[in-house]
Amino acid sequence: MDVAAFIISKQAQIPTKESQPVLVKKKMKILEPQTEISIAPNSPATILEEINNAGGIDEIVTISPNTNFGVIVEADGRTLLDKTYSEIHALSQQGKYLSAFQDVNGLYVLNIGELMTWSNNIRVILKSTSGSFKLSQVYAKYFIYE
Repeated sequence: MDVAAFIISKQAQIPTKESQPVLVKKKMKILEPQTEISIAPNSPATILEEINNAGGIDEIVTISPNTNFGVIVEADGRTLLDKTYSEIHALSQQGKYLSAFQDVNGLYVLNIGELMTWSNNIRVILKSTSGSFKLSQVYAKYFIYE
């Protein structure tokens, strides 16, 4: 390759204003800790919903005295996660973004961290896997782009 061809090929790789990503402001949101949420069979509870906003989940934590619940995460018309506490407990041995464990007080903790981003809509739903259950606490930290 001669020098002129080399320079032309390098100029083609220089980003233009049109090809630069648009910088947007990231706004953190925290779902205030909620306590004593009761969920009945066949009545799932939506704990987080954003519509017409792009964003991502930093962390969702649920604490319950039992394990008969599951979580569904839907984003942009797709189901990204639909697992029971027990299924997530089994997966949590394999990775770091999903964990389920029993804490020192005997409560069951489910943690979803840095797992998902979405471009338009997100919904996080808790469901019962057998009978009614109560959550001792639910906490979520996420961000949206403005």
